[in-house]
Amino acid sequence: MCNEKLCFCGHYTVEAIEPKAGRVVRRWEYDNIITDLFYSGLFSLLNEAIEKPDGDALNITHIALGTGETLPALADTRLGTEYFRKAVSSKTHSGHIFTCKLSMLPSEGNGAVKELGVFVKATDAADSGTLISHCAANFEKNANLKMLITWTLTIA
Repeated sequence: MCNEKLCFCGHYTVEAIEPKAGRVVRRWEYDNIITDLFYSGLFSLLNEAIEKPDGDALNITHIALGTGETLPALADTRLGTEYFRKAVSSKTHSGHIFTCKLSMLPSEGNGAVKELGVFVKATDAADSGTLISHCAANFEKNANLKMLITWTLTIA
């Protein structure tokens, strides 16, 4: 009998940064859906053949922005309407918390952002890789701001 319950909780923090002063001028917070593909990837990783393990099965590579306005769902495999993606800038973990960050220049990803996603084993091509996190968002990215997007996955 198992009395333990694990919860994978994802959260995005989006910070708009004034480029010259380097100060945060606006911050948005969003919880997300951890997709079925994350859990499938996790169990596939645990079930890897000893002869040919795929250590990259859950290697987070990209964060993407989109304009889709459909509510995220567990079965999502891509963003509704992706318009920008970039390789993550950093990844760290400590205890039960994993964090990845994406730094965006003023010239990158400008527009109305309605959704965010984290992808594993992706490339710079839209809809590549596996979507493991998807959230509805509502902020504007413009050429006057740098942006820092932080995604945190907590196992509780």
